Amino acid sequence: MEPFLPDNTAPGHPDQDSVQCEVAMLNVKRARDLALSLGSETFEHVVKLFIDQANNSLEEMHNTARIRSFEEIASLSHTMKGSASTVGCDVLADLYGKIEHAVKNENSDMLDRLTTELQNATPLSLDALQSM
Repeated sequence: MEPFLPDNTAPGHPDQDSVQCEVAMLNVKRARDLALSLGSETFEHVVKLFIDQANNSLEEMHNTARIRSFEEIASLSHTMKGSASTVGCDVLADLYGKIEHAVKNENSDMLDRLTTELQNATPLSLDALQSM
């Protein structure tokens, strides 16, 4: 796994359109800064751990949302919000923050909408992160 995305986000670059969606799912600067500070090998390990954690939490989120276990959802959302932000997955961090807020307000309709958004955004964010 390469530690950096190629600089193909510049207008006119032949591959610019192919990464537009992925870049929007990832704060590339934060991910690159983390990769630089940790080193390539450690960064790859952190990314792998986060991907495993994100996939597991997505399944757990679905199960706990279905049974309306608000305390568990709040705890999981809080943890994942920080983890996602650390690796540059700002879209996921934002969704987890909104889920945490919805749970604190016991807003089941909002929770359902946000967990659906999370299910859609997670694979896109993880693909963007893996492409680094």
